[in-house]
Amino acid sequence: MIRLVFDFEAKRFFTIKNFIIFLTFFILLAALSWEGISNYKTILESKEPFQGIEQAKVRQFLQYTQYGARGVRLLFIPSPLSIIFNDLEVYGGLTANVDSAEGLYIYNSFKGKDLFSGSGGYMDFSGIMSSKTRSALTR
Repeated sequence: MIRLVFDFEAKRFFTIKNFIIFLTFFILLAALSWEGISNYKTILESKEPFQGIEQAKVRQFLQYTQYGARGVRLLFIPSPLSIIFNDLEVYGGLTANVDSAEGLYIYNSFKGKDLFSGSGGYMDFSGIMSSKTRSALTR
């Protein structure tokens, strides 16, 4: 009995129409992710020059107090999952300075709707989400 129901539902689900819909969605997903993959590779390539510059700066430190005073910069490398949200306004050049000072310096505000202010529209999934966020915030 269960096998008959399963066979009936499988025949109903695996139709040409559903195949075309899934294929279209897959092609759209692949196209949107392709740019995200190239941006992610660019970020990974920028890691080595950044590390070289920081190593050259650290070699000049003679005492540990210089580490505390000047600090060490760290580069944010996003997760590979970020390829579907390839908006580099958030990830581009995001660095942290680790030192012993008690200061907090925020150069760009990404609070609320400003997170999506430089978004490129509907060219990735964050653009689709940002339009919904903007419409919800303006109500």
